[in-house]
Amino acid sequence: MANKNDLIRQHKEIREMIDFLKNHLQESKVRSEASHLAQNISFLAGKLRIHLISEDDSLYPRLLEGNDAKVKEIAERFSKEMGNLSQVFTAYKVKYNISSRILTNVDAYISDTKGIVEALENRISREDKELYVLL
Repeated sequence: MANKNDLIRQHKEIREMIDFLKNHLQESKVRSEASHLAQNISFLAGKLRIHLISEDDSLYPRLLEGNDAKVKEIAERFSKEMGNLSQVFTAYKVKYNISSRILTNVDAYISDTKGIVEALENRISREDKELYVLL
C-alpha cells in the first residue's frame, strides 16, 4: 500500500501548485503569465498522475478489500464521489497546457480553473481529514 507520509507530502506539493493557479485567476495575470500557467498545469498533471495512480490503483482497492468497516465505507464513498478526478483533470490539462489555448478564451480558462481547483482541494481536504487519519 502507498505510504501515508508520501501521500501527505504529495498533497502538500499539489496544494502549492494549486495555489499558484489560484493566485493567477485575474485576467491581467492570466494574460501576462499564460506560459507559466501552462507549464504549471503540465507539472501539476505529472504530479497528480503519480499521486492518483497511488491512490486509485493501489490505496483505494486495498482499503476496499480490508477488514475495517469504517475505512472501507469511506474508501467506497470517496471512490464513487471523486474517482473520476483523474479523467476530469486530464481533459483540463489537454485544454490548457499550452499558453495559446489559455489565451484563446481567458474567461473559460478562469472558470474551468476555478472548477478544477475546487475539485482538487475538495478531494485533498476530505482525504486528509476523513481518510488518512484512519490509516
